[in-house]
Amino acid sequence: MKIFIIHGEDTTKSYERFRTFIKTAKNQGLGLFDVSENQKFGLIEIVSAASLFEKERLIVVYGSSNIKPEDLKWLIKSYKKFSSNLIIYEPAKISSVLLNKFPKERVIEEYKIPKIIFTFLESFYPGNARASLRLFHELINYEPAELVFAVFSKHLRDLYWVKAGFNSLPYPSWRKAKLLSQSKKFKISQLSDLIKNLAKIDISVKTSQTNIADSLDLLILNELK
Repeated sequence: MKIFIIHGEDTTKSYERFRTFIKTAKNQGLGLFDVSENQKFGLIEIVSAASLFEKERLIVVYGSSNIKPEDLKWLIKSYKKFSSNLIIYEPAKISSVLLNKFPKERVIEEYKIPKIIFTFLESFYPGNARASLRLFHELINYEPAELVFAVFSKHLRDLYWVKAGFNSLPYPSWRKAKLLSQSKKFKISQLSDLIKNLAKIDISVKTSQTNIADSLDLLILNELK
């Protein structure tokens, strides 16, 4: 069995790569087993069952949380016995600790977000409109506005999450601490309104009433003044 792991913060590129795997498998006539959609059977049962029907299949796992500790132990011992391919897609960065638990022969593709995006995200807080706008304009010279919008939306959701007192974000402690520090610069009502405004922007863009760059430009200017 060949094991492919696709992950990273750049979900646009990583998901595109993931869909390419699926499309190629379908074009080759391979059967697909989706572990993440199966409520009755886990990875071990599905891999074992797939080997009974065809010589080769593509087994898909959407989200690393769908792979249990016992699945990893079993993979290490048994993956060479099977001819099917296993692809794991995670729309975030998988920790090196978890990656190292997979068999050494796995193929890992990580899609990273440029560091300037994180600098921009950290600059977004009340009273910092000028610096945040400068970074935003610099950023969209190199990266698609759609990517910036997606990452920015997720970041505001995370800020709201920690501001509301939830501690279930699957991030390392240092990242949670950064989010908590930034969230303290907002009232929870401000973050709620920002998320609602982003939803309105998303609808406006999809209905061709405006474009992402101009809309985010105005949002930064109005909300951080």
